[in-house]
Amino acid sequence: MAEENLEQNTFPRQRRNLFLVSAALIAALHTDLTIEQVNFFGNHLALGTPLSVATPLWWLWGYWLLRFLQAFFEIHDRGVISTYTTKVGVLLSNKGYRAILKERRTSLDLNQYPEHRLSLTGYSILPTVGSRASIRCRIHVDIYRDGLQSGGRDFDEDITFHGRQLLVSKVLAFLWVVCCTTRVTEYLLPFAVGIAPLVVWWFEI
Repeated sequence: MAEENLEQNTFPRQRRNLFLVSAALIAALHTDLTIEQVNFFGNHLALGTPLSVATPLWWLWGYWLLRFLQAFFEIHDRGVISTYTTKVGVLLSNKGYRAILKERRTSLDLNQYPEHRLSLTGYSILPTVGSRASIRCRIHVDIYRDGLQSGGRDFDEDITFHGRQLLVSKVLAFLWVVCCTTRVTEYLLPFAVGIAPLVVWWFEI
């Protein structure tokens, strides 16, 4: 627990420092700021050659980038992949359940139950084979007689997705992780901010 709290406290601090030094470095590169004199305990020391503010900031940037990377890799479970995988499973299970309702492809003979109601109670992702993904939906059947519930049964139904159906679910899951969770902005956006000074420097030279 203490190690986990240390990771949680260290990473946001290193990320913040990287953001600050990257912003300062970009500003220095864009405006060509220079230092002509240094105030040292009330004494003004004139520099023979003006020093670009970007020069010391590059050293600070390299240090804080390294510190950020170290803190990033010390976090054992960032949850980006697991969040994405879970969302793909939810989308596919809902799509599979709708297919079951539409096609009545069940392992239970519902013809003997004129009055019934299906509900999705769970799902599991089966091992992926090639570009196909299979979902095992756990379906519960409420059985009614004369308008009153007389029993119920659970059964599993396997459905396989491929091609466009699978691609659409993966794209939607990716967009959901990017737009509706903090995973990407928490762990991946700092990399873009960290390399932004290099991009600015490349276009400024």
